[in-house]
Amino acid sequence: MKEYIITLDTGTTNTRASLWRLDGTFLGEEKSRAGVRNTAIDGNNEFLKKETGACLRKLTSENGVAFEQVAGIFASGMVTSNVGLMEVPHLTAPACASDFADSVFQADLPGVCPVPFYFIRGLKNELKDWKNLDNMDIMRGEEVETLALLTEYPAGMPYVFILPGSHTKFVFVNERKEITGCLTTLTGELLETVTNNTILADAVEKRFVSGETYQKNAVLAGYHAAKTQGFGRAAFLSRIYRMFGNSEEKESVWTANFLLGTVLWNDVAALRGCCSEERAAQTIGIVAGKEPFISGLTDLLSEDGYLKEVRRREPEPGPSLSARGAFGIAGIYLGKKHGME
Repeated sequence: MKEYIITLDTGTTNTRASLWRLDGTFLGEEKSRAGVRNTAIDGNNEFLKKETGACLRKLTSENGVAFEQVAGIFASGMVTSNVGLMEVPHLTAPACASDFADSVFQADLPGVCPVPFYFIRGLKNELKDWKNLDNMDIMRGEEVETLALLTEYPAGMPYVFILPGSHTKFVFVNERKEITGCLTTLTGELLETVTNNTILADAVEKRFVSGETYQKNAVLAGYHAAKTQGFGRAAFLSRIYRMFGNSEEKESVWTANFLLGTVLWNDVAALRGCCSEERAAQTIGIVAGKEPFISGLTDLLSEDGYLKEVRRREPEPGPSLSARGAFGIAGIYLGKKHGME
């Protein structure tokens, strides 16, 4: 008897498998330090397949579950890319939860696991003019995170869900809870690069801001410097402050916060560039993620005032947003499947 579902989320460097009862009870998760980066380096996905299989076996064995009891593995994220387990084309926006459920791609991968896989497609923006790619964007993984977040907010108003990380995703949702498109920036990677691999490494002592060391005033100072002088000059000012600032500004904690503000200015500028003023005035921004990005983007977007309202969504214990979103799609898919049988 099928009593369980597994959700699988594969990213650049890690894979996370979560075990659920069909009634929605979360039982636990297992992580593996294998991701699509391994495929890119090796030129094949054999390592990813091997480690994913091991992760799934450990998850089930530690919870006393046999593969025969699992209805399916609902996989999302980079696992559906050309460097994942199986490449599956993106859906085209707009799309709602039911559209993702209707388009899951079933495949058997006996070399990984005897349970059937159900690959959840990523999403790409609709683009009518292929001569202009400025409005084109793609995502694999953030769509299921957004669908999980959408269960917490009412329909009837437009949202933009801001999901910071190595890449920041702005995911736009209309009044009918359809994902209408996304926007990607390189925020996390950019911050890591300037912090560790430029002359600014000395100014900030290769220090990243944490929740405990976050300083709103310094972040806002960096943001306003970038807004008026551009990112390149503003970023260099962190070195100037370290050398010539007052006693507070010379501290690496302050300069790291200042630098964070200059980098996050890029996200604010990107949002302004892709969202019309009329639409922004109706849109609620929801910032979800980890520190320091959740505080930084909430403060800067509030300071900027372009959106109607900005809210922060605090991290919660338990299953990840991607696991929750994938489980929701699994429920819709299995419900429709059983309804047709």
